[in-house]
Amino acid sequence: MNLYKTYKIIQADLNPYLAKMSLRGLSLNEEDLLVDFELDQGPLVGADLSRVAFKSVKFTNVVFEGTSFYRGDFTHVVFEGCDLSNVDLSNAVFDKCTFKSCKLIGTNLSESGFSDVVFEGCNLQYANFRFTRHKNVAFYESKLTLMEMKNSNLSKCHFIKCEMDQMLFYGTPLRGIDLRGNTFVKMDLTLDDLRGAIITPDQGMSFLGLLGVEIKYD
Repeated sequence: MNLYKTYKIIQADLNPYLAKMSLRGLSLNEEDLLVDFELDQGPLVGADLSRVAFKSVKFTNVVFEGTSFYRGDFTHVVFEGCDLSNVDLSNAVFDKCTFKSCKLIGTNLSESGFSDVVFEGCNLQYANFRFTRHKNVAFYESKLTLMEMKNSNLSKCHFIKCEMDQMLFYGTPLRGIDLRGNTFVKMDLTLDDLRGAIITPDQGMSFLGLLGVEIKYD
């Protein structure tokens, strides 16, 4: 499936001649801008990249351990095969970015903004997306179990073939969101949150508890 064409998402446009670069030992100041480079160096431990801006950058197979991207700015950026588990990506801005085959287990993305962003084949279990803003965003064939997306704004946000069991959506309206084709046993949300979502009859059985009914089989 061509997610970008199907859902009219603008794809990250990388410079075809990216320079190889290492962030180890590099001294960066707040609001520095890094442009047109590729980072492929294995683990990056304890780096403070808060408030740094990245444009036309590709991270490949990088393990970010104890790294902070707090208030980072990412434009035309690709993360492929990276491990961003438990990394601080809160209050960041993502514009025309792709996360492909990445681990973001327990990653803090709270209060961040996402525009034209794709998560493809990623593990986002326990990730924190509270108070986030989404416009033209797709989660494709990804594991979203116990991911928290409370009090968020989902505009043209798509979930395709994802594992969504026990996702937390309290305070996040799902009107117009198509949940068909995704798998889950239950979700944590209110009837008002669910109102207007698109679901299958079988999925509807998961939400009968919100109506205060009890199902009994003779």
